Amino acid sequence: MGSHPGRGAIEGEWPDRPDEPRWAIALFYQPSPWTGEEKGEGDRGLARQMNRIVKALRKNLTDSERKLWGHLRARQLEGLKFRRQEPIGSYVVDFVCFEKRLVIEVDGGQHAQEQNKDAVRDGWLREQGFRVLRFWDNEVMANIEGVLGSIRENIAPSPAPPIQGGERDRGRSREGRRQGTVEGGESPAGA
Repeated sequence: MGSHPGRGAIEGEWPDRPDEPRWAIALFYQPSPWTGEEKGEGDRGLARQMNRIVKALRKNLTDSERKLWGHLRARQLEGLKFRRQEPIGSYVVDFVCFEKRLVIEVDGGQHAQEQNKDAVRDGWLREQGFRVLRFWDNEVMANIEGVLGSIRENIAPSPAPPIQGGERDRGRSREGRRQGTVEGGESPAGA
């Protein structure tokens, strides 16, 4: 293990902490922002620390995150741009499409014990206007087409409610309303 206290944690070299989620290890074993180059930088120091964490998470995707990212990257899903391991507020989400305000989380086994934290996080993200989809990692690995189908359902535009016309529009098709008159102001024959 390297001399940097956070380096091994980010690269997954903490055999004495196998149950720790990798984001927690990255957060808790980083050097303090009050030491070294970040001393006295305030918010910039915290932003730099967050950037290091995000970069580490992007380099160390789980197998299920990597598999899903292979289908989301490069606008492969409905032409939409997704970002991975993206900070939103004080959280880092697995995947996000800002255009559709959609967050996708791939949860491992540790999330079964962290349901309260996830509920608080999801609530905050919803307050910011995001929809949150959660999938278990084994679901992504075993049924990627089903996961992608669920994502597609959540990015499809909702059908617009029918527009109610006035009294004169009843019983006429859209084409009939559009063709209401012909040149010269006369009604078409048979209308």
